[in-house]
Amino acid sequence: MRLRQFQINKPHSRDVNFSFTSRRFYSTSSSSKMDTPTPIITLTDLKDKDYIHSKRELVSKKGGIYSFLNKVNGNLYIGSAKDLYVRLNEHLSDRKSNKALQAAILKYGLDNFHFCIYEYFTYQDKATSSKLLTDLETMYIKKFNFSNLYNFLENASSSEGYKHTDSAKQKMIKRLQDKSNHPFCYFFCLFINKQKKLETSI
Repeated sequence: MRLRQFQINKPHSRDVNFSFTSRRFYSTSSSSKMDTPTPIITLTDLKDKDYIHSKRELVSKKGGIYSFLNKVNGNLYIGSAKDLYVRLNEHLSDRKSNKALQAAILKYGLDNFHFCIYEYFTYQDKATSSKLLTDLETMYIKKFNFSNLYNFLENASSSEGYKHTDSAKQKMIKRLQDKSNHPFCYFFCLFINKQKKLETSI
C-alpha cells in the first residue's frame, strides 16, 4: 500500500526540499518490494561553507540515514550517523570517509553532489542505538541497486577489526582498475612503468 506524501514548498528555500510522511515509507520486511527511498531533506551547494553552516539546525545533533548523490550518473553513497552535521563535515574534509566516494568527488567535482537525508534517528547511547542504526543503514542500502553504490559492503557495520569479504574486495579492485576512479592510480602506474623500463634497460 502506497502512503501519501505531503510536499511543503517554502519560499526562499529552494536549496532544501522538505517531504513529510505520516508514517515510514518502507517496510521492515526484507522481502517487500517498495519504491526507492525519497529524501526528506536535500542539501545542494556543498562547496559553500556558509550555506552548510546556515543549514546546521537541520542536521546538527540529529542522527539518521543519509546519502551523497552524484547528479551526473545517479550513483550514491549510503551512510548513517549519530550526528549528521559532524558526519557531513567529515566527508567534506575527507576524514573517515569512503575512498570510492572521495575519488568520485575528485573526478566529478563537489558541485555535482547533493547531501540527502532519508530519515532521522534518535541516537541515545552506543549500547542501545548503535546496532539499530547500523541495521537501519543496511536496510536502506538494500533498497538501491548495489552496483550503483559507492559502498563496498551490502551490510553496514563498523570498520573496526573488520575483514572485507571476497565480493567486497573484488568490487574495490574493479573500481581501482579504472584510473579515473582512483586519483593516485595514474601516477602510481607511471612510476611502475618507469621502473620496468629501467629494469629492461639494465
